[in-house]
Amino acid sequence: MQSHKDSEPETLEQGVAIADAAAETAAKQLLLAALRAKGFVSVAEVRWLEPNNDAPPLRPLLTVKTDTGSVVMFMPTGKVIMLAAPGGTGKTQILVQLAIAIAGGKPWLETYDVPTPGHVLLVVGEEDNDELHRRIRGAVGATQAWGESDLIAANLHVLSIRGQAAGLTDKDGGPTEFFKELRGGLAALPGIEFSMIILDPASRFLGPEAEIDNAAATRWIEHAEELTQLPGRPTVLFAHHTNKNALGGETDQGAARGSSALTDGARWQANLDRVMIQDKDEKGHNKGKPYLDPSHVILRVVKANYCAIAPPLLLVRDLERGGFLKPGAGNWGQNASEGKVNPASKATRVVKLADAFCDAQCAALSALDLATEAAEKADAEVDPVAKAELVESAKAAAKAADTAKAAMLKAKANLDVAERTAASSKALRPDHRAMAAGTDNDDC
Repeated sequence: MQSHKDSEPETLEQGVAIADAAAETAAKQLLLAALRAKGFVSVAEVRWLEPNNDAPPLRPLLTVKTDTGSVVMFMPTGKVIMLAAPGGTGKTQILVQLAIAIAGGKPWLETYDVPTPGHVLLVVGEEDNDELHRRIRGAVGATQAWGESDLIAANLHVLSIRGQAAGLTDKDGGPTEFFKELRGGLAALPGIEFSMIILDPASRFLGPEAEIDNAAATRWIEHAEELTQLPGRPTVLFAHHTNKNALGGETDQGAARGSSALTDGARWQANLDRVMIQDKDEKGHNKGKPYLDPSHVILRVVKANYCAIAPPLLLVRDLERGGFLKPGAGNWGQNASEGKVNPASKATRVVKLADAFCDAQCAALSALDLATEAAEKADAEVDPVAKAELVESAKAAAKAADTAKAAMLKAKANLDVAERTAASSKALRPDHRAMAAGTDNDDC
């Protein structure tokens, strides 16, 4: 056994080298410990690839039924997601309805089901408690959710930070006192696991430069991700305003205002699109400039990292009930991306096109009668000179009849398309239905 004396360095230089080596080893161990504290492991250590060790499924926060009847994920659990919307489109209202839906287990917008009710925190920066009281009570009444009112009351938590500093990150990208209080306070709530945390609007919670600097925005997303690690692994939804380019209708992932890092960091994004009305003339051509329809918006999912993108949903704003949002009539998924035609004007357009088809059919029948009459006169004429003139007239009349028939067929095709896309075809008058069906009509 080596004695203590034998292990001592023979020179000062050797002693310094041994000390430096020990310090280097200790520093490496500290770095490794820090890396492991952040979650560094090998797949072998966590046994992810061993038999019978299936990966945990990603739980849906909301589901939707497809056209084939299958139920699929609409919104994921435990992720940072975004809702982008122009001002005045019902952004806060739709979030209040979302919070009530998850808290009470009622379908959101009568379309998206809640598999498991849960605790929701709604943090608002632009409304006070009185306004929250009005909106929540109004939404519960509008959704006929009074039967779930006790469950909603127990699961729904609210926090108005109107007039308060509530940024999550400071100028250096670190956590603010508000963030520490929010995270620590929620973690300390006894026995409560959150399903969702809603931050509305993001501008009240973003740190300095986060809207214009990608690095600052990324730091902010990281702090939002920290909130998803709270008990229950809540989804954190932040509502953000859109940029000027997104004010005119159909939008995409680039609709959110400011830094693209906010869009990149969000794992799911939906936009509230304005509906622009485009009037049409009798021939179906655009007439005048598009203008805003204040009574409709479209919920459009534009990004979904963990599930398929659901079709757009047309929503009607009940302005007499505080802007309460409910699904509109008709299959908007196709029409919203093709023409931004006001759904309320579709039936009117069908009527106009039916009138145009009626006129075209009458014109075609009249032209056919004239052509037939001219041909009969030409056949009966004996004088060669007069007969030649009548034959030319008959040819011209036949050509006019062909042109009128082509116009009638085009009007019929336009009417068929309008009928298929109309929100309701019951606005057609009986004579229009007869003409569309190709039956005789006494008006002609």
